[in-house]
Amino acid sequence: MDQILQNRVNKWIIVILYWLLFIGLSYMQTIASMYRLRDTPSGDITFDFYTDAWVGAIVVSIFYLLCTVFIIRIKRYGIQLLVHSFLVCFLWFFEDLSVFMDREASWSTYSFSESVSYTFLYSVLPISITLIVFGALSRIIHKRFPIVYKK
Repeated sequence: MDQILQNRVNKWIIVILYWLLFIGLSYMQTIASMYRLRDTPSGDITFDFYTDAWVGAIVVSIFYLLCTVFIIRIKRYGIQLLVHSFLVCFLWFFEDLSVFMDREASWSTYSFSESVSYTFLYSVLPISITLIVFGALSRIIHKRFPIVYKK
């Protein structure tokens, strides 16, 4: 196959694999971080805890997918992984914060800064562990579907 065509195919495979990886890890990370809120009713009382985590993962993954298209254009893998890591940490924290705000803060008198503080305490370990898994799987994706850049 022509090198340019192979690069284009590999780029789209990478984007899809990162997107699927992000959705799966987001779902698991949100459940791990906010598990203590599983029995707390949602603010709108329409979804159970696991459905909330799934819908949150899907919604946040749309923004992630758009960013991934640009991130994979970074030539150096180390910088690419660093940008990816910051992005997924931010998005996972945002997802955890939205679950916390919906299930805990909406029923209490938490200020926004208190909500962020509690979410950080609940999320720091699960996000760190999930980030290690993301980095390892990202390395596998990078090695399996190489992109050759022109000089």
